[in-house]
Amino acid sequence: MTTDATNYDQAKADAFKNSMFGAITGSMLMTTIRLGHELGLFRDLVKSGPATSSELAKRTEVSSRHTYEWCLHAAANGVLEYNETDDTFALPPEHATIMDSDEGLMPMICGLVENISYHYPLLKLAYQSDGGVFWGDMRGFSEACKGFFKPVYEQLLPGWVDLSPALKEIMTSPGTQIADIGCGHGISTRTMASKFPDAQVLGIDYHEESIEKAKEEIAASKLTNADARVADSHKWADEEHEESIEKAKEEIAASKLTNADARVADSHKWADEEEEESYDVVTMFDSFHDMSDPEGVAAEALKALKPGGMVFLIEPYSTKSDATKDKLSSPLAPTFCGFNTCFCTPCGKAVPGKEGLGTVCGTDRFEALFNKVGFSSFETFGDDAQGSMAPTANGFRLMLATK
Repeated sequence: MTTDATNYDQAKADAFKNSMFGAITGSMLMTTIRLGHELGLFRDLVKSGPATSSELAKRTEVSSRHTYEWCLHAAANGVLEYNETDDTFALPPEHATIMDSDEGLMPMICGLVENISYHYPLLKLAYQSDGGVFWGDMRGFSEACKGFFKPVYEQLLPGWVDLSPALKEIMTSPGTQIADIGCGHGISTRTMASKFPDAQVLGIDYHEESIEKAKEEIAASKLTNADARVADSHKWADEEHEESIEKAKEEIAASKLTNADARVADSHKWADEEEEESYDVVTMFDSFHDMSDPEGVAAEALKALKPGGMVFLIEPYSTKSDATKDKLSSPLAPTFCGFNTCFCTPCGKAVPGKEGLGTVCGTDRFEALFNKVGFSSFETFGDDAQGSMAPTANGFRLMLATK
């Protein structure tokens, strides 16, 4: 490659090279972190305290040589702290809250490491064929999202609802009917059922394995106002999935829950005639941007809502404008563009001829879409007056579309 020496900025080249070394370092560190989590190395350091690498290997029944190199890598990257006086490695308590946890960042790190080698050939093919990758083919990612979003929803949901007095009034009213579309393992479904006990919450997702997990966890939680069913997010009821629906109903009956249910449906057609104008709120937590037919999903939600009902969207934060220069200005663009490139856009293009909005879609496009299908109003919470991320956002946008 030839370069124009008169315009070549060596300092810029060096800075970029260093950033690439940082990317390499980070990718290898993720594997080391996953090993520490799954082999119990972090947990042992929390439980039993600092140790030499050989002591840690003995306590966890892991290879001594491998454990030494693992400790070295973790310490070199600031995950562990090394004490040269007694040759021990320690996990600081400030780090332990992340490293010794089954929720939050740790499951996301483990899920990404598990997913990447399996997922890459599918992703490459999607790029070459203008296709996509179904959510169910993203190995390890559903568990990663479950672990990551569980504490997020549990901690932030009440505050999100408080941002809109109108939404809060509906959510806290006795007998409120909520359809939670794209519920996955049911974290959002269970959280709403727990925080708003007077509401009846139905989780809906097209991924059968996730719904099976959702049903199991609803049963274990002993919530009587939650249920889940398999459905495509734009088609909640579908004759082709009757067997799955029957199986789900059998499991619900066995669980003896009186306020839970499940069914198979497509994401843009999930409400049958009996359910038209039967829901007070339709929620979609971190899922709408992944759906292959967002306009169809919004239209189905409009049909399912009672007059005055609301679509309650939680979406990853991005800018108000959908212009490229504005999206790149978001403080979360480096991370969210990564999820969008590798996961969300491929998922949104998994249905031939369709494509989703993607993780970093500007809020203006959401508003235009919901207005187009017939909603009477659209509000956004999470931006300040300048369209930047507000402190209340916590990395998310709350959007409300009212029928």
